[in-house]
Amino acid sequence: VNIAQLIEVIEDAGFDATE
Repeated sequence: VNIAQLIEVIEDAGFDATE
């Protein structure tokens, strides 16, 4: 499991995990 892949899924769900 890649962290970057999880971030993409999280952001697609409406969360901003990169800021």
